Amino acid sequence: MSTNTDTLQAARLLLSRLGLSPEDLLREPAQVPTFAEYIPKVALAAGPGARRTYSTYWAQIIAAFGDRGLDQCDATDIEILMRHTMRTRILRRTDRGGHSTGEHLLAAMRTIYTHAIRDELLPLQSNPAAAIPKPSRQCSLRRALTNPELAAINDIAATTGNDTPLDTLILRLHTPRPPVAAAVHWHSARTTSILNGACFACGKRTTRSAGNPPAPP
Repeated sequence: MSTNTDTLQAARLLLSRLGLSPEDLLREPAQVPTFAEYIPKVALAAGPGARRTYSTYWAQIIAAFGDRGLDQCDATDIEILMRHTMRTRILRRTDRGGHSTGEHLLAAMRTIYTHAIRDELLPLQSNPAAAIPKPSRQCSLRRALTNPELAAINDIAATTGNDTPLDTLILRLHTPRPPVAAAVHWHSARTTSILNGACFACGKRTTRSAGNPPAPP
């Protein structure tokens, strides 16, 4: 009796690790489609944003694994394709090592397996793409302007252009951090513009002197 109990427990443990239930053993096995057969169905079920983002990567997956069944691709196969896609990406000015390319390829593959599991074409834990970590993200290239760079920008704005007072005022309002800039009152900005000899509303030069401010409207 104890032997039978141990055997049943071992069988349940094995089924659990395989993502199966005892009922699954009684069903006729579903015919697993190939990537070429199944990806168009996934694309139809996806939203417009997902189709726009993943359509290129789904085409690459079909080119690489199109004649394979969904259960005939392991994590290593997917990682090889991901690295190949990163190496052969189109280089753009904002390129950061292909991280986004690899991440999108991996997400496109995970979407395929998520649908296949939900459609009961594969066992619950049969998502090899989930075992692959996302490519490491590089540090952002964005940075704040240095003081010399900011000074050079202000100097050019103050000495060139068709309306240097207005250009200088705009830079002055945007140089502080956003909360500080947002706290500048409209009346304060308008008064500063007038004192600099420019109309804040239209940007035209005024002839009124700083000692004779206009009467309030």
